Amino acid sequence: MKKIAVLITCLLAQWSWAAESPILGVGVVVNDIPSALPAYQQTLGIQQWKYMDVNVEAGAIRIARARFKGKHFDLLQPLYGKSKVADFLEERGPGIFHVQVSPEYLQGKEANQLPVFERATADNSHLKSRNAYQQKWLDSYAQLGVYLSTAKRAPAEDLFWGVVNTKALENAPPLDNARLAQIGIIVASADNTAKAWKTLLGLGPWVFVDFKPPMTSNGQYLGAVGKAYSEVHVAYGQWFDLQIELLQPVAGPTPHRDYLRKHGDGAHHFSLGRLPEHDQLQAHLMSAGFQLQMQSDNGGEGRTATYIASEQELGWVLEFTKAFKGLGTLKIVKQLP
Repeated sequence: MKKIAVLITCLLAQWSWAAESPILGVGVVVNDIPSALPAYQQTLGIQQWKYMDVNVEAGAIRIARARFKGKHFDLLQPLYGKSKVADFLEERGPGIFHVQVSPEYLQGKEANQLPVFERATADNSHLKSRNAYQQKWLDSYAQLGVYLSTAKRAPAEDLFWGVVNTKALENAPPLDNARLAQIGIIVASADNTAKAWKTLLGLGPWVFVDFKPPMTSNGQYLGAVGKAYSEVHVAYGQWFDLQIELLQPVAGPTPHRDYLRKHGDGAHHFSLGRLPEHDQLQAHLMSAGFQLQMQSDNGGEGRTATYIASEQELGWVLEFTKAFKGLGTLKIVKQLP
């Protein structure tokens, strides 16, 4: 019961996790790294990226790494040959590929028994110690909606063959209170996927909330004001400092339904959390040429959640909400301890 209370506290107040997190960063597959960098600067304010090339069994991948609020963002671009990154890009297009955790965190967990579907070593022939950097990906996508990745050690500075520093923007995005707060994963069954997270990683408890009228209101999707009934069944789990949101479309036209029909289960968005500067960030992004994908009030008037249509530019949808407290009129419908 204590864990349930802690999770509800996180859900109500977006409580920041105090313990050191084993979640190191995330990986996103893109078509072309240089083309993606301006969008990351406009949305996340990232100016510096470090480039590294890694070899896989039958090809190579280029990685651009940056830091954002204590986590690293890796942009993954297939270079040549065969790789799971290339397969992902061909089958699904740009998208969220992995969450990287420390190897120590996986020790003793069921997830550590998952097959390794790809291994990478740094293209480091100029170093005395070959294989100084080793990364692997676990085949967790079908169960979790995202791949898990670990690395033998952090890449040494001399493994990065170049650094890109983009010119500072005249108007930087207002991100004082932003962080990588949540990953939103669209699934056919929130219940089954929550159970998989619990089995593989011991993640729990989970609480479930149904987003539907009249608790949701003032909805718009792709610029159209919502008239049809829509419902999404959502599970929330707190994974150290990253909230896991599992979204199961139930009825009506929603981005979740459209994503599931096009791609199947998979990671749809990252959320920057509940922001006092919500309106300023939205205005900044609109002036930079981005469009709203979806916006609605959840649990009462003014409890606004915003999706930015940024899949083509970032490889994922950007979410942020107003700095409301509690669930409002939304109700927890069940729990998974």
